[in-house]
Amino acid sequence: MTEMTVEHVETLTEVQIEAATQMCDRCYYGDVSIKALIGGNWDIHADYWRSLIRAGLLEGRVYVLKNQDDEIVSIGVWFEAGNNLFNTEAQRALGFNDFFTKLTPEAQEWWSQCEDVMAKLWKKGWTKEEKAHRWWCVNLATDPEYQGRGYATRIVEQTSKEAKENGCILGLATGLELNVRATLKSPSQ
Repeated sequence: MTEMTVEHVETLTEVQIEAATQMCDRCYYGDVSIKALIGGNWDIHADYWRSLIRAGLLEGRVYVLKNQDDEIVSIGVWFEAGNNLFNTEAQRALGFNDFFTKLTPEAQEWWSQCEDVMAKLWKKGWTKEEKAHRWWCVNLATDPEYQGRGYATRIVEQTSKEAKENGCILGLATGLELNVRATLKSPSQ
């Protein structure tokens, strides 16, 4: 395996954003959690990922691994304590607002209810102290062609190192049993 370095990027070109968006499309197509987020409309799947990546570049932390051709093959998007995905109008203006208008009224209502449900779950799952020092992962994806090589694990390890240096912890959530098993095996856990 060629040694690849995790990069913390603050900017990406539109071409790189689109390539990362398409990679996320391939990784998550058919995923039940994403299906809920997009209201079952796979035609707007890319709009969601594009807005998420742009929001992360604006107010979060984006980490990537690139192949020998300088193409992004793995990406992690995190938000530091006190900030969350689509938490500000500046983030939402980078594509989320347009994505949201494409959702059915039922899916828009689901988003509103989901925010309330998540807030209640976070109160139960995280102490006030933990929330004040938590970096939250909103996306971790590796191109299917490159999966199983430890790239996402390397991103988590790098992010964990930086979070610890800042006195913080990581918050991860997963919807698939396969991802749960992989997370539990991670040496940094």
